[in-house]
Amino acid sequence: MDVQHSTAPLLRQLESTERQSRSRASAWAELETKLRSDLEDHVIQLEKLTKERHDFIASDKRSQRQLKEKEEDIASSHETIDELSATIETLETKVEELDDEGKNIGEEY
Repeated sequence: MDVQHSTAPLLRQLESTERQSRSRASAWAELETKLRSDLEDHVIQLEKLTKERHDFIASDKRSQRQLKEKEEDIASSHETIDELSATIETLETKVEELDDEGKNIGEEY
């Protein structure tokens, strides 16, 4: 009985150590589960943001292409306006010349 009595504190210490070890293992398992869940959430969020980024890049390219087309249209319109303005000036000059001719012919008769 002396051996049993002397080993009792060691057995209690071993049991306590086992409980602490199980408790720590459980805490580590919970932490690992939480970290894995957080990692998975972050990976999903990264995938969403990456897709959104690619969508924005594609949208930006479309917008840049449309902007270039509009700028070309504006440049073409400015050229047309310049050509029409020159034509108007030429026609106004001819109208003035013809008015002057008409006045001169009217004065001669």
